[in-house]
Amino acid sequence: AGRLVRLIEGAEGVTALPAYDVELFFDGNSKFSALKRDLAAAADTIDLQYFMWSQDRLTTEITDILIERIAAGVEVRLLYDVVGSLIFRKDEVRRLRAAGAKVRVVWSGAGKLFYRDHRKIVVIDGTLGYTGGLNVGLRYVDGVRRHPGWRDTHVRFKGPAVADLQKLFAIFWLEVTGEDLFTERFFPAEYPETGRASLAQVVSTAADEPWEPARRAYVATMSEATERLWIQSPDYVPNPEAHAALVAAALSGLDVRLMITGWTDRPVYNWATEWYLASLLDAGVVIHRQREGCMHAKTLTVDDYLVVVGSMNLDVRSLSMHKEVAVWFYDPAVVAENEAAFLRDMEGCSVVTREMVESWPWPRRLRNAAARLVSTLM
Repeated sequence: AGRLVRLIEGAEGVTALPAYDVELFFDGNSKFSALKRDLAAAADTIDLQYFMWSQDRLTTEITDILIERIAAGVEVRLLYDVVGSLIFRKDEVRRLRAAGAKVRVVWSGAGKLFYRDHRKIVVIDGTLGYTGGLNVGLRYVDGVRRHPGWRDTHVRFKGPAVADLQKLFAIFWLEVTGEDLFTERFFPAEYPETGRASLAQVVSTAADEPWEPARRAYVATMSEATERLWIQSPDYVPNPEAHAALVAAALSGLDVRLMITGWTDRPVYNWATEWYLASLLDAGVVIHRQREGCMHAKTLTVDDYLVVVGSMNLDVRSLSMHKEVAVWFYDPAVVAENEAAFLRDMEGCSVVTREMVESWPWPRRLRNAAARLVSTLM
């Protein structure tokens, strides 16, 4: 893993740092229960950055906690994406503002309409961080009416690695508001050593980053595998390098598995994903497709020593264009926990076969080919 750590450090400028008490969440209930407890215990600052900030009972509960903390003297900042949150009423956002929270809507301008802030970041008191695939809303707990059930992965951790999450928020906050958060209040000189330590690197991407660190890191990570490579992503619309790396791993005889969703609220991506399945199957990739609900987790597991958890789908926009974040955890214990979840998820999936793909009628194949062409624009 040393070469991979150095590559990420060179492309991203972040070194591997200790992360204490790493806790994985595999559903919305567990993540939001923990988050609400942590928000209620905040003593000084709360920074939140989400692609989607919904308007429902969960948002109301979180807003109530944030308002109570503001009344106790805690500074609260919220960034949310204008497109991701467009369809929702803003009653809770207005309540937050009225209580004294600093709220900003992320809008990249008409010229960058398709460049989204897809990150999910929470940093509390500069020492505790959350990131992963879960936005704020009840759909991320229960799914939607016609497709109940939502499977996702999120992570909570403490310690020095949190500083790199805080840095991402602080840089973007400075761009949007002009307010400088680079002080010891947000970046403590020391972090309490609590619980078990894991080694972690925080990797981000955005359209204006010249080295495309997430793309480079993902491709290099897949190339590091010597035994197995297990991936979860709701869709699979990769850039050529990522696709080639995955195919090469399978052709080399590695245990390569890709788990995708059966349903998504972005059908074009689902159709584009289907375009790639034949070539993956020919290379020897085992493809698991969830039968019910939405499989929204974004994880990458390499052998028994590395797991990646974050907001990045395995598609070209996530790896090169959107603002995204993921954490590389070099820790066999964290890997084992995520692998156990993957194996449980397989029970709710069907294996996609070459015969199944070949049986699709030509209109479906044509639709999939067209979807692949337009998916990079959405």
